[in-house]
Amino acid sequence: MEHEPEYRSIIKEVLNTRAKESFAHGQIDLVVSFDDEHGRYLLLAVGWNGIRRVHTVLAHVDLIDDKVWLETYSTAPPGIAEALVAAGVPHTQIVLAFHHSNIRPNTAFAVA
Repeated sequence: MEHEPEYRSIIKEVLNTRAKESFAHGQIDLVVSFDDEHGRYLLLAVGWNGIRRVHTVLAHVDLIDDKVWLETYSTAPPGIAEALVAAGVPHTQIVLAFHHSNIRPNTAFAVA
């Protein structure tokens, strides 16, 4: 795939930048997990908020057919999609997979 090496690097940079942010409450670490072999990248929140255990996927990004698929993200604005665009990934190469395929044509991003 033509852009995959470039996109891998950008995804890692964006997620690593997000992982440096801190939560306003609790003892929560932001952790990244990168699987280059399968093109799968995660940003996790792990720790404790008082007596409550926190283990949440904040962002899940896959590389599929030379496109960046955002499977989920729940980080504060600006979102991961906007950060990827700012880092050089065109809107036309980002799929908001967390939206149903009927909704994707109404976004500024790729349908699939």
